[in-house]
Amino acid sequence: MKFQLKPRIFLIGFLPGFLFIAGFVTLYNQYDLESIKSFAQNITLFTGTGIVILSFIIGQVFDSFRDFFLEYLIFRSILKILNWKDINWNFWYESSNQNIDKLDNNYFLFYIINLNISISLIALIIIGSKIHNTIPYAFLFTKIQILWWEL
Repeated sequence: MKFQLKPRIFLIGFLPGFLFIAGFVTLYNQYDLESIKSFAQNITLFTGTGIVILSFIIGQVFDSFRDFFLEYLIFRSILKILNWKDINWNFWYESSNQNIDKLDNNYFLFYIINLNISISLIALIIIGSKIHNTIPYAFLFTKIQILWWEL
């Protein structure tokens, strides 16, 4: 099977990490939109490049967490408890290119990015609870959304 580097593959690693960094900046500034705006306006090329690289690294950490803990330990344990057959990962090697592309385009990448974003948001809630000694509420995500609209 020939490996093709697609832009969606970068999104799997970049987007969850970027959402985590944006949420962390929002939490750290205690939802103050003025300080977040000043932070965003003072981003230089060097800082922006660092944010992109750090986003990708954090996203890869979340992807590794998903791959090992969720898919290998938890999902495999659930399959054994329910006496279901194991997932046929050999499909990726044995199937035709058309079937692989169909699965890849219609399901697998969306499954991965949804889990990675969920892990990112759960990590953000855990870290936010350590920063503010309370569990962050859904208002956090509304503030992030408002922040992007006002910038």
